[in-house]
Amino acid sequence: MITKEFAKIGKSMIRQLSSVIEQFIFIEDDEIIHEALQEPIDCETTSLDSYMPEVDLDENKEPQNYYIKHHRLSKSQILQFIVYHFFAVDQRGVICHISEKEIAETINCTVKTVRNNNAVLSSVGLINFSHSRTASEMNVQIIDFPKYFETNGFGYMELNFERFKEISNIEHVNSLRLELRKELVYDNAEIKRQMKKDTTPSSVSFNDYKNITPKYAHYKGMMKQVADKGTSSFVTMIQGNNICFKLAEGKLNGKALKQKKRDEYKERINNYIQEQQCKILFKSNNDIDDLIQLSFEYSVERVMPALVQFINEEHESIIEFIQMKHWGILFDVKNVTDLNDSIEYPIDSLLPTLTKYIKINSEVNNLSLTNNIGGKIRTIIRQQLDGQFLPSTHFAS
Repeated sequence: MITKEFAKIGKSMIRQLSSVIEQFIFIEDDEIIHEALQEPIDCETTSLDSYMPEVDLDENKEPQNYYIKHHRLSKSQILQFIVYHFFAVDQRGVICHISEKEIAETINCTVKTVRNNNAVLSSVGLINFSHSRTASEMNVQIIDFPKYFETNGFGYMELNFERFKEISNIEHVNSLRLELRKELVYDNAEIKRQMKKDTTPSSVSFNDYKNITPKYAHYKGMMKQVADKGTSSFVTMIQGNNICFKLAEGKLNGKALKQKKRDEYKERINNYIQEQQCKILFKSNNDIDDLIQLSFEYSVERVMPALVQFINEEHESIIEFIQMKHWGILFDVKNVTDLNDSIEYPIDSLLPTLTKYIKINSEVNNLSLTNNIGGKIRTIIRQQLDGQFLPSTHFAS
């Protein structure tokens, strides 16, 4: 299974996953009456008004046309929703051709549980899903994914896949919820740590803890038990009414991990370009930055094959141009097809000679090479993903 090393997950979504999912149910007046009349009532002793469910009032003191239902997700449901973010998600939140078996193996459950989880995640308004090319593959849409990036939204945090696997090994769901809340709190405090050099431990209050856990866990002794069963990435301690924690020595937070991975991607991409002797194609640092960004968006394991294809296509375009102009003599070859050997005749050798000859002889330069390299490689990746981003994808809600 090819996944990204970092996933962008909305902070408001992490908050809900670590406590309860809020589902807004829009209703009409007749629906309220219908729901109230589903159970028999004693009409002689009970008025209809007193039996009706409580409805909140809006700012104009008019009844609101919705109510909120709260849902707590199970451990596997939380993990399954998070792991979807590690796939290649398009701007609409769509992921296609996901193997149910691979999801099951990743979160350590059965395929049947994956299907049941999808039904629950869909019913609470987190995803839409449908079958893909085969019965064992599926298409998924993360419904609120576009909202993660709205200007006036709550933003998103980035979770590393290795960190996700560490979190998924937590046995108890309450400890899992607390660990997610700690990730969120720690990420929110990052600016303060950087700007003010503040090394004060982060904390989750007892009141916040009660929002995270069900009622049976709402006492201090249980809070300590839940806190003690987290991962080793955080050093955790109970201080008064607070769960205090800091990053363990030698551990990196999401932003530091991403910078480290960015440097690794850059080195890998530059090394390959240098090996292929085609640096002349990449005219600015922006081209490399685009490839790094694509590596985060799709995974570097998808970007590298696309880069290979791109370089080969550019080389073929140059050879076809030389063949059309009958300019093989410029490279001391009688048969232009000999230039197909990209090792002996790399782009960094072919292109300067062509450019110089065209300029000296005032030839029309109709050699067509790619200017928007990032855009071209994105297109290749999409093609390799077998139509994953086609807008005709339909979902069952």
